[in-house]
Amino acid sequence: MRETHEWTDAELATLEAHYCLRGGAFVRARHPNLTPNAIRQMATRLNLADDLREYTPARQLAQEAGTTRTALWQWLARRPWARRHCRMWGHELLLPAPVVALWLPSRRRAHRPRGWVGVKQAASLLGVGLVGIVHRQCAAGELDAVKVRGEWFVDPACLPARLPTAPPPNHISVQALAAVSEISPKAWHAGVPEKVTVKRSTGRPACYAHERQARHFLTARGHRAEQVETLLRRAVALDVARVKI
Repeated sequence: MRETHEWTDAELATLEAHYCLRGGAFVRARHPNLTPNAIRQMATRLNLADDLREYTPARQLAQEAGTTRTALWQWLARRPWARRHCRMWGHELLLPAPVVALWLPSRRRAHRPRGWVGVKQAASLLGVGLVGIVHRQCAAGELDAVKVRGEWFVDPACLPARLPTAPPPNHISVQALAAVSEISPKAWHAGVPEKVTVKRSTGRPACYAHERQARHFLTARGHRAEQVETLLRRAVALDVARVKI
């Protein structure tokens, strides 16, 4: 193999330590004088594989999971196909991202966390009628939840606040304001930043804006005072009659 660059000890140490973990771009960022071809040639001579996968130390992974490194080693001992993809960096075991993703679902708590609630109680606290919605949010990681022997438990302190079922006084829905003023709801949402979300009996939650902010918004768009009052009365009438807009 043709060699056109004289490697220093620091460059070789950086290549051996970081090429398999970070890739050639990381080595070149540390030593800008190296070319991609020279890095690839020397890595081939040293039998280094540039897989560009993120690795996580076993010590850090065990601390974040609240377990010991022994438990992680036992899990890898039963899965030699996963252990083959791990690397040793000094005295530290490094796990690639695919192995970490496979190990995280395997963590199971033996007992229910103190103060955490089940899926049904979490659904009632959220005001959701279907338990499957909470199940999907737990599986997607949207809620702070943990699975204990096949059942999900949610931290009630991390649940979002339940939406009110009635709008505050002197508030008008954005949909009614958009219908009577012929202004798009997107423009209302952008022009009136402070809004209150209210849960409806059917359909999606509705956003309500204060009359004072709606009056300022219409005035800024060139409406006269009598036009503004007329539009607000018509919007209030739509909300009171509960007309489906």
